[in-house]
Amino acid sequence: MLGKKKEKNTSAADNTLLMEMMDKAIAGDFSQIDTSAFGDPQVAEKYNELLKSFVALNNNFVLRLNNSMELIGDSSRVRDMIEELRSQTTAINDMSGSSQELGTSIQNIQDAVYTIQEKTHTVMEDAHSCVDEMNSSIEIVDASVANVLQINEQIADFQAKAAQINEIIDMVKKVANKSGLLALNASIEAARAGEAGRGFAVVANQVKDLSANTTQSAEAAMAYVQELMTGISALVESINNTATQLTDGNASIHRSLESMEHISSSMSLVSSEVDHIYGEINTQSALTEAFVASIDTIAASYDDLSNGCVNVGDQLYKISRLIDNLRSDVARRRAKLYTQDWLTIYEVDHLIFTWRQYNNIADFETLVIDQINNPKGCKFGKWANAQTDTRITGSAAFKRAYKNHEDIHTHSVNAWHAKQANNREEAIRHFNLAYDAYLLFSADMKDLKAVVAATGDNMESEIQRI
Repeated sequence: MLGKKKEKNTSAADNTLLMEMMDKAIAGDFSQIDTSAFGDPQVAEKYNELLKSFVALNNNFVLRLNNSMELIGDSSRVRDMIEELRSQTTAINDMSGSSQELGTSIQNIQDAVYTIQEKTHTVMEDAHSCVDEMNSSIEIVDASVANVLQINEQIADFQAKAAQINEIIDMVKKVANKSGLLALNASIEAARAGEAGRGFAVVANQVKDLSANTTQSAEAAMAYVQELMTGISALVESINNTATQLTDGNASIHRSLESMEHISSSMSLVSSEVDHIYGEINTQSALTEAFVASIDTIAASYDDLSNGCVNVGDQLYKISRLIDNLRSDVARRRAKLYTQDWLTIYEVDHLIFTWRQYNNIADFETLVIDQINNPKGCKFGKWANAQTDTRITGSAAFKRAYKNHEDIHTHSVNAWHAKQANNREEAIRHFNLAYDAYLLFSADMKDLKAVVAATGDNMESEIQRI
Protein backbone atom coordinates (compact mmCIF):
# COMPACT_ATOMS: atom_id res chain seq x y z
CA MET A 1 0.00 0.00 0.00
CA LEU A 2 2.84 2.34 0.86
CA GLY A 3 4.71 1.40 -2.34
CA LYS A 4 1.76 2.28 -4.49
CA LYS A 5 1.37 5.64 -2.72
CA LYS A 6 5.07 6.43 -3.20
CA GLU A 7 4.87 5.46 -6.92
CA LYS A 8 1.83 7.70 -7.32
CA ASN A 9 3.65 10.62 -5.68
CA THR A 10 6.69 10.07 -7.96
CA SER A 11 4.54 10.07 -11.12
CA ALA A 12 2.84 13.27 -10.03
CA ALA A 13 6.19 14.98 -9.46
CA ASP A 14 7.48 13.77 -12.82
CA ASN A 15 4.33 15.02 -14.53
CA THR A 16 4.66 18.43 -12.91
CA LEU A 17 8.31 18.70 -13.93
CA LEU A 18 7.49 17.47 -17.44
CA MET A 19 4.74 20.07 -17.79
CA GLU A 20 7.18 22.79 -16.77
CA MET A 21 9.67 21.65 -19.41
CA MET A 22 6.93 21.56 -22.04
CA ASP A 23 6.00 25.14 -21.17
CA LYS A 24 9.66 26.10 -21.70
CA ALA A 25 9.67 24.31 -25.04
CA ILE A 26 6.50 26.13 -26.06
CA ALA A 27 8.24 29.37 -25.10
CA GLY A 28 11.17 28.42 -27.35
CA ASP A 29 13.56 26.93 -24.79
CA PHE A 30 14.54 23.54 -26.17
CA SER A 31 17.15 22.72 -23.52
CA GLN A 32 17.56 19.08 -22.61
CA ILE A 33 16.16 18.19 -19.16
CA ASP A 34 18.12 16.65 -16.31
CA THR A 35 17.03 13.00 -16.13
CA SER A 36 18.21 12.72 -12.51
CA ALA A 37 15.46 15.11 -11.43
CA PHE A 38 12.82 12.58 -12.43
CA GLY A 39 11.62 9.73 -10.35
CA ASP A 40 11.35 7.75 -13.58
CA PRO A 41 14.45 8.68 -15.67
CA GLN A 42 12.98 6.89 -18.69
CA VAL A 43 10.29 9.57 -18.94
CA ALA A 44 12.95 12.29 -19.04
CA GLU A 45 15.04 10.37 -21.56
CA LYS A 46 12.03 9.85 -23.82
CA TYR A 47 11.16 13.55 -23.57
CA ASN A 48 14.76 14.47 -24.44
CA GLU A 49 14.61 12.16 -27.46
CA LEU A 50 11.33 13.74 -28.51
CA LEU A 51 12.76 17.21 -28.00
CA LYS A 52 15.93 16.34 -29.91
CA SER A 53 13.89 14.90 -32.75
CA PHE A 54 11.65 17.97 -32.78
CA VAL A 55 14.63 20.34 -32.81
CA ALA A 56 16.36 18.32 -35.53
CA LEU A 57 13.17 18.34 -37.57
CA ASN A 58 12.76 22.09 -37.12
CA ASN A 59 16.44 22.71 -37.84
CA ASN A 60 16.10 20.66 -40.99
CA PHE A 61 12.94 22.57 -41.88
CA VAL A 62 14.63 25.94 -41.29
CA LEU A 63 17.66 25.00 -43.35
CA ARG A 64 15.46 23.62 -46.11
CA LEU A 65 13.65 26.93 -46.12
CA ASN A 66 17.04 28.62 -46.13
CA ASN A 67 18.06 26.61 -49.18
CA SER A 68 14.75 27.45 -50.82
CA MET A 69 15.30 31.13 -50.09
CA GLU A 70 18.77 30.86 -51.59
CA LEU A 71 17.10 29.77 -54.82
CA ILE A 72 14.04 32.01 -54.65
CA GLY A 73 15.87 34.98 -53.18
CA ASP A 74 18.27 35.09 -56.11
CA SER A 75 16.04 37.14 -58.39
CA SER A 76 18.67 37.48 -61.11
CA ARG A 77 16.48 35.72 -63.66
CA VAL A 78 13.53 37.93 -62.79
CA ARG A 79 15.84 40.94 -62.87
CA ASP A 80 17.28 39.92 -66.25
CA MET A 81 13.79 39.30 -67.61
CA ILE A 82 12.46 42.64 -66.38
CA GLU A 83 15.52 44.62 -67.45
CA GLU A 84 15.52 42.96 -70.87
CA LEU A 85 11.83 43.72 -71.24
CA ARG A 86 12.44 47.29 -70.13
CA SER A 87 15.23 47.57 -72.67
CA GLN A 88 13.12 46.05 -75.43
CA THR A 89 10.10 48.13 -74.43
CA THR A 90 12.26 51.24 -74.52
CA ALA A 91 13.65 50.19 -77.90
CA ILE A 92 10.16 49.50 -79.23
CA ASN A 93 8.86 52.78 -77.84
CA ASP A 94 11.81 54.51 -79.49
CA MET A 95 11.02 52.59 -82.68
CA SER A 96 7.40 53.63 -82.33
CA GLY A 97 8.45 57.24 -81.93
CA SER A 98 10.81 56.93 -84.88
CA SER A 99 8.12 55.28 -86.97
CA GLN A 100 5.77 58.13 -86.07
CA GLU A 101 8.45 60.57 -87.16
CA LEU A 102 8.98 58.46 -90.30
CA GLY A 103 5.27 58.63 -91.02
CA THR A 104 5.32 62.39 -90.52
CA SER A 105 8.41 62.71 -92.72
CA ILE A 106 6.81 60.63 -95.47
CA GLN A 107 3.66 62.72 -95.18
CA ASN A 108 5.78 65.85 -95.49
CA ILE A 109 7.57 64.33 -98.49
CA GLN A 110 4.22 63.38 -99.96
CA ASP A 111 2.98 66.95 -99.52
CA ALA A 112 6.22 68.31 -100.99
CA VAL A 113 6.06 65.95 -103.98
CA TYR A 114 2.41 66.87 -104.49
CA THR A 115 3.43 70.54 -104.53
CA ILE A 116 6.24 69.70 -106.97
CA GLN A 117 3.75 67.79 -109.08
CA GLU A 118 1.43 70.78 -109.22
CA LYS A 119 4.34 73.13 -109.95
CA THR A 120 5.59 70.78 -112.67
CA HIS A 121 2.20 70.68 -114.31
CA THR A 122 2.01 74.48 -114.09
CA VAL A 123 5.50 74.80 -115.62
CA MET A 124 4.50 72.41 -118.40
CA GLU A 125 1.39 74.45 -119.12
CA ASP A 126 3.48 77.64 -119.09
CA ALA A 127 6.04 75.99 -121.38
CA HIS A 128 3.34 74.94 -123.83
CA SER A 129 1.86 78.45 -123.70
CA CYS A 130 5.32 79.91 -124.24
CA VAL A 131 5.88 77.63 -127.25
CA ASP A 132 2.54 78.70 -128.69
CA GLU A 133 3.34 82.36 -128.08
CA MET A 134 6.79 81.95 -129.61
CA ASN A 135 5.26 80.29 -132.67
CA SER A 136 2.87 83.24 -132.94
CA SER A 137 5.82 85.63 -132.55
CA ILE A 138 7.70 83.79 -135.29
CA GLU A 139 4.72 84.13 -137.59
CA ILE A 140 4.46 87.85 -136.79
CA VAL A 141 8.20 88.36 -137.30
CA ASP A 142 8.08 86.42 -140.58
CA ALA A 143 5.21 88.64 -141.74
CA SER A 144 7.12 91.75 -140.61
CA VAL A 145 10.23 90.64 -142.50
CA ALA A 146 8.12 90.07 -145.61
CA ASN A 147 6.53 93.52 -145.22
CA VAL A 148 9.91 95.16 -144.70
CA LEU A 149 11.32 93.42 -147.76
CA GLN A 150 8.29 94.53 -149.77
CA ILE A 151 8.72 98.12 -148.54
CA ASN A 152 12.40 97.86 -149.38
CA GLU A 153 11.53 96.79 -152.93
CA GLN A 154 9.05 99.67 -153.26
CA ILE A 155 11.61 102.16 -152.01
CA ALA A 156 14.20 100.73 -154.39
CA ASP A 157 11.72 101.22 -157.23
CA PHE A 158 11.06 104.77 -156.02
CA GLN A 159 14.82 105.33 -155.83
CA ALA A 160 15.17 104.21 -159.44
CA LYS A 161 12.41 106.59 -160.53
CA ALA A 162 14.07 109.41 -158.59
CA ALA A 163 17.26 108.68 -160.48
CA GLN A 164 15.33 108.89 -163.76
CA ILE A 165 13.85 112.24 -162.65
CA ASN A 166 17.34 113.43 -161.87
CA GLU A 167 18.44 112.43 -165.37
CA ILE A 168 15.49 114.31 -166.93
CA ILE A 169 16.27 117.41 -164.87
CA ASP A 170 19.89 117.16 -165.92
CA MET A 171 18.73 116.99 -169.52
CA VAL A 172 16.51 120.07 -168.98
CA LYS A 173 19.47 121.83 -167.43
CA LYS A 174 21.58 121.04 -170.44
CA VAL A 175 18.83 122.30 -172.78
CA ALA A 176 18.59 125.49 -170.72
CA ASN A 177 22.31 125.98 -170.93
CA LYS A 178 22.20 125.57 -174.70
CA SER A 179 19.23 127.95 -174.88
CA GLY A 180 21.28 130.47 -172.95
CA LEU A 181 24.11 130.17 -175.45
CA LEU A 182 21.67 130.57 -178.33
CA ALA A 183 20.18 133.65 -176.68
CA LEU A 184 23.67 135.05 -176.22
CA ASN A 185 24.45 134.50 -179.89
CA ALA A 186 21.10 136.02 -180.86
CA SER A 187 21.83 139.07 -178.77
CA ILE A 188 25.19 139.49 -180.46
CA GLU A 189 23.61 139.21 -183.90
CA ALA A 190 20.83 141.60 -182.97
CA ALA A 191 23.39 144.14 -181.85
CA ARG A 192 25.09 143.86 -185.14
CA ALA A 193 21.82 144.32 -187.00
CA GLY A 194 21.11 147.53 -185.24
CA GLU A 195 17.62 148.87 -185.33
CA ALA A 196 16.50 146.05 -187.51
CA GLY A 197 17.55 143.46 -184.96
CA ARG A 198 15.95 145.18 -181.98
CA GLY A 199 12.89 142.90 -181.94
CA PHE A 200 15.07 139.88 -182.26
CA ALA A 201 17.12 141.17 -179.36
CA VAL A 202 14.03 141.37 -177.19
CA VAL A 203 13.22 137.77 -178.00
CA ALA A 204 16.79 136.77 -177.34
CA ASN A 205 16.70 138.44 -173.90
CA GLN A 206 13.48 136.66 -173.05
CA VAL A 207 14.98 133.36 -174.13
CA LYS A 208 18.05 134.16 -172.07
CA ASP A 209 15.94 134.92 -169.00
CA LEU A 210 13.88 131.76 -169.54
CA SER A 211 17.04 129.73 -169.90
CA ALA A 212 18.47 131.22 -166.71
CA ASN A 213 15.24 130.57 -164.81
CA THR A 214 15.05 127.06 -166.18
CA THR A 215 18.63 126.38 -165.20
CA GLN A 216 18.02 127.77 -161.71
CA SER A 217 14.84 125.70 -161.27
CA ALA A 218 16.58 122.60 -162.61
CA GLU A 219 19.44 123.06 -160.17
CA ALA A 220 16.99 123.51 -157.31
CA ALA A 221 15.04 120.45 -158.43
CA MET A 222 18.25 118.45 -158.70
CA ALA A 223 19.20 119.53 -155.17
CA TYR A 224 15.80 118.41 -153.87
CA VAL A 225 16.04 115.15 -155.78
CA GLN A 226 19.58 114.63 -154.46
CA GLU A 227 18.41 115.20 -150.89
CA LEU A 228 15.53 112.84 -151.52
CA MET A 229 17.84 110.17 -152.90
CA THR A 230 20.22 110.62 -149.94
CA GLY A 231 17.27 110.20 -147.56
CA ILE A 232 16.01 107.23 -149.53
CA SER A 233 19.48 105.64 -149.37
CA ALA A 234 19.56 106.14 -145.60
CA LEU A 235 16.03 104.76 -145.34
CA VAL A 236 16.99 101.77 -147.47
CA GLU A 237 20.01 101.13 -145.25
CA SER A 238 17.84 101.45 -142.13
CA ILE A 239 15.22 99.14 -143.59
CA ASN A 240 17.93 96.67 -144.58
CA ASN A 241 19.33 96.80 -141.03
CA THR A 242 15.82 96.31 -139.64
CA ALA A 243 15.26 93.39 -141.97
CA THR A 244 18.60 91.90 -140.91
CA GLN A 245 17.74 92.37 -137.22
CA LEU A 246 14.31 90.86 -137.75
CA THR A 247 15.89 87.93 -139.57
CA ASP A 248 18.48 87.48 -136.78
CA GLY A 249 15.74 87.85 -134.15
CA ASN A 250 13.64 85.32 -135.98
CA ALA A 251 16.57 82.89 -136.04
CA SER A 252 17.10 83.51 -132.30
CA ILE A 253 13.42 82.91 -131.65
CA HIS A 254 13.66 79.68 -133.65
CA ARG A 255 16.60 78.59 -131.50
CA SER A 256 14.72 79.60 -128.34
CA LEU A 257 11.73 77.69 -129.61
CA GLU A 258 13.86 74.59 -130.11
CA SER A 259 15.26 75.01 -126.57
CA MET A 260 11.78 75.57 -125.18
CA GLU A 261 10.49 72.50 -126.99
CA HIS A 262 13.42 70.52 -125.54
CA ILE A 263 12.63 71.93 -122.09
CA SER A 264 8.97 71.09 -122.58
CA SER A 265 9.91 67.54 -123.58
CA SER A 266 12.21 67.24 -120.55
CA MET A 267 9.50 68.65 -118.29
CA SER A 268 7.12 66.04 -119.67
CA LEU A 269 9.58 63.34 -118.63
CA VAL A 270 10.06 65.03 -115.24
CA SER A 271 6.31 65.30 -114.82
CA SER A 272 5.94 61.62 -115.64
CA GLU A 273 8.64 60.73 -113.09
CA VAL A 274 7.09 63.03 -110.48
CA ASP A 275 3.70 61.41 -111.06
CA HIS A 276 5.34 57.99 -110.68
CA ILE A 277 7.17 59.07 -107.52
CA TYR A 278 3.97 60.53 -106.11
CA GLY A 279 2.23 57.23 -106.74
CA GLU A 280 5.08 55.33 -105.06
CA ILE A 281 5.03 57.71 -102.10
CA ASN A 282 1.29 57.25 -101.75
CA THR A 283 1.89 53.50 -101.63
CA GLN A 284 4.80 53.98 -99.20
CA SER A 285 2.65 56.25 -97.06
CA ALA A 286 -0.02 53.56 -96.81
CA LEU A 287 2.62 50.93 -95.96
CA THR A 288 4.17 53.26 -93.38
CA GLU A 289 0.81 53.85 -91.76
CA ALA A 290 0.34 50.08 -91.55
CA PHE A 291 3.90 49.73 -90.18
CA VAL A 292 3.30 52.45 -87.57
CA ALA A 293 0.05 50.76 -86.56
CA SER A 294 1.91 47.42 -86.26
CA ILE A 295 4.65 49.00 -84.15
CA ASP A 296 2.04 50.61 -81.92
CA THR A 297 0.34 47.22 -81.54
CA ILE A 298 3.68 45.58 -80.71
CA ALA A 299 4.47 48.36 -78.25
CA ALA A 300 1.10 47.86 -76.57
CA SER A 301 1.72 44.09 -76.49
CA TYR A 302 5.15 44.64 -74.95
CA ASP A 303 3.61 46.93 -72.37
CA ASP A 304 1.17 44.15 -71.49
CA LEU A 305 4.00 41.60 -71.47
CA SER A 306 6.15 43.90 -69.35
CA ASN A 307 3.30 44.42 -66.90
CA GLY A 308 2.75 40.67 -66.82
CA CYS A 309 6.43 40.01 -66.08
CA VAL A 310 6.42 42.68 -63.40
CA ASN A 311 3.36 41.03 -61.88
CA VAL A 312 5.15 37.66 -61.97
CA GLY A 313 8.16 39.25 -60.30
CA ASP A 314 5.89 40.85 -57.73
CA GLN A 315 4.20 37.52 -56.98
CA LEU A 316 7.57 35.77 -56.67
CA TYR A 317 8.69 38.52 -54.32
CA LYS A 318 5.58 38.09 -52.17
CA ILE A 319 6.06 34.31 -52.08
CA SER A 320 9.71 34.76 -51.14
CA ARG A 321 8.74 37.17 -48.34
CA LEU A 322 6.24 34.66 -46.95
CA ILE A 323 8.86 31.90 -47.01
CA ASP A 324 11.48 34.22 -45.54
CA ASN A 325 9.17 35.26 -42.71
CA LEU A 326 8.37 31.60 -42.03
CA ARG A 327 12.09 30.77 -42.04
CA SER A 328 12.85 33.59 -39.62
CA ASP A 329 9.99 32.72 -37.27
CA VAL A 330 10.85 29.02 -37.10
CA ALA A 331 14.58 29.78 -36.73
CA ARG A 332 13.95 32.11 -33.80
CA ARG A 333 11.15 30.23 -32.02
CA ARG A 334 11.03 26.60 -33.06
CA ALA A 335 14.62 25.62 -33.77
CA LYS A 336 17.89 25.34 -31.93
CA LEU A 337 20.47 26.11 -34.60
CA TYR A 338 24.21 25.69 -34.40
CA THR A 339 26.66 28.50 -35.19
CA GLN A 340 27.48 26.82 -38.49
CA ASP A 341 23.75 26.85 -39.33
CA TRP A 342 23.47 30.51 -38.43
CA LEU A 343 26.45 31.44 -40.61
CA THR A 344 24.69 29.77 -43.54
CA ILE A 345 21.53 31.71 -42.70
CA TYR A 346 23.50 34.99 -42.46
CA GLU A 347 24.83 34.40 -45.95
CA VAL A 348 21.34 33.81 -47.39
CA ASP A 349 19.99 36.74 -45.34
CA HIS A 350 22.27 39.07 -47.26
CA LEU A 351 21.42 37.49 -50.59
CA ILE A 352 17.79 38.31 -49.79
CA PHE A 353 18.78 41.72 -48.42
CA THR A 354 20.68 42.58 -51.60
CA TRP A 355 17.85 41.52 -53.90
CA ARG A 356 15.36 43.48 -51.81
CA GLN A 357 17.23 46.55 -53.04
CA TYR A 358 16.32 45.58 -56.59
CA ASN A 359 12.75 44.88 -55.49
CA ASN A 360 12.69 48.40 -54.11
CA ILE A 361 13.97 49.80 -57.43
CA ALA A 362 11.40 47.71 -59.33
CA ASP A 363 8.65 48.93 -56.96
CA PHE A 364 7.86 45.41 -55.73
CA GLU A 365 8.28 46.75 -52.20
CA THR A 366 9.07 50.02 -50.49
CA LEU A 367 12.04 50.02 -48.15
CA VAL A 368 12.82 52.65 -45.54
CA ILE A 369 16.37 53.84 -45.05
CA ASP A 370 16.53 52.55 -41.45
CA GLN A 371 16.05 49.00 -42.77
CA ILE A 372 19.18 49.40 -44.90
CA ASN A 373 21.54 51.75 -43.11
CA ASN A 374 22.06 49.51 -40.08
CA PRO A 375 24.89 47.06 -40.75
CA LYS A 376 25.44 46.43 -37.03
CA GLY A 377 21.76 45.76 -36.41
CA CYS A 378 21.31 42.80 -38.78
CA LYS A 379 21.83 39.23 -37.54
CA PHE A 380 25.35 38.96 -38.98
CA GLY A 381 26.26 42.44 -37.70
CA LYS A 382 25.14 41.55 -34.19
CA TRP A 383 27.00 38.22 -34.28
CA ALA A 384 30.20 39.72 -35.72
CA ASN A 385 30.32 42.58 -33.22
CA ALA A 386 29.67 40.17 -30.34
CA GLN A 387 32.69 37.98 -31.15
CA THR A 388 35.58 38.10 -28.70
CA ASP A 389 37.58 35.07 -29.83
CA THR A 390 40.65 36.51 -31.54
CA ARG A 391 41.02 33.29 -33.51
CA ILE A 392 37.85 34.39 -35.28
CA THR A 393 38.11 38.20 -35.26
CA GLY A 394 41.79 38.13 -36.21
CA SER A 395 41.28 35.86 -39.21
CA ALA A 396 41.48 37.19 -42.78
CA ALA A 397 38.15 35.55 -43.58
CA PHE A 398 36.40 37.44 -40.77
CA LYS A 399 37.96 40.77 -41.80
CA ARG A 400 37.03 40.27 -45.46
CA ALA A 401 33.50 39.21 -44.57
CA TYR A 402 33.12 42.20 -42.23
CA LYS A 403 34.39 44.64 -44.88
CA ASN A 404 32.26 43.22 -47.70
CA HIS A 405 29.26 43.16 -45.37
CA GLU A 406 29.77 46.89 -44.78
CA ASP A 407 30.02 47.43 -48.56
CA ILE A 408 26.73 45.61 -49.13
CA HIS A 409 24.95 48.01 -46.80
CA THR A 410 26.79 51.10 -48.12
CA HIS A 411 25.94 50.43 -51.76
CA SER A 412 22.39 49.51 -50.77
CA VAL A 413 22.01 52.87 -49.04
CA ASN A 414 23.32 54.62 -52.16
CA ALA A 415 20.90 52.64 -54.33
CA TRP A 416 18.03 53.67 -52.06
CA HIS A 417 18.95 57.37 -52.29
CA ALA A 418 19.28 57.14 -56.09
CA LYS A 419 15.84 55.51 -56.26
CA GLN A 420 14.42 58.32 -54.15
CA ALA A 421 15.96 60.81 -56.61
CA ASN A 422 14.27 58.96 -59.52
CA ASN A 423 17.70 58.14 -60.94
CA ARG A 424 17.06 54.53 -61.88
CA GLU A 425 20.31 54.11 -63.78
CA GLU A 426 22.36 55.18 -60.76
CA ALA A 427 20.21 53.02 -58.47
CA ILE A 428 20.86 49.96 -60.66
CA ARG A 429 24.59 50.76 -60.69
CA HIS A 430 24.77 50.78 -56.88
CA PHE A 431 22.62 47.64 -56.71
CA ASN A 432 25.12 45.88 -58.97
CA LEU A 433 27.95 47.05 -56.70
CA ALA A 434 26.02 45.73 -53.69
CA TYR A 435 25.52 42.39 -55.45
CA ASP A 436 29.23 42.20 -56.31
CA ALA A 437 30.00 42.83 -52.63
CA TYR A 438 27.54 40.07 -51.69
CA LEU A 439 29.30 37.56 -53.98
CA LEU A 440 32.56 38.32 -52.18
CA PHE A 441 30.77 38.12 -48.82
CA SER A 442 29.31 34.73 -49.78
CA ALA A 443 32.76 33.34 -50.54
CA ASP A 444 34.10 34.87 -47.32
CA MET A 445 31.34 33.22 -45.26
CA LYS A 446 32.37 29.77 -46.47
CA ASP A 447 35.93 30.52 -45.38
CA LEU A 448 34.66 31.95 -42.08
CA LYS A 449 32.69 28.76 -41.38
CA ALA A 450 35.94 26.84 -41.66
CA VAL A 451 37.64 29.29 -39.25
CA VAL A 452 34.82 28.91 -36.70
CA ALA A 453 34.88 25.12 -37.11
CA ALA A 454 38.61 25.18 -36.36
CA THR A 455 37.85 26.67 -32.94
CA GLY A 456 35.79 23.57 -32.11
CA ASP A 457 32.39 25.06 -32.95
CA ASN A 458 31.83 22.68 -35.83
CA MET A 459 28.36 21.26 -35.18
CA GLU A 460 26.02 21.65 -38.13
CA SER A 461 22.52 20.37 -38.77
CA GLU A 462 22.26 17.68 -41.39
CA ILE A 463 19.81 18.45 -44.13
CA GLN A 464 18.92 16.99 -47.45
CA ARG A 465 20.08 19.50 -50.04
CA ILE A 466 17.52 20.55 -52.62
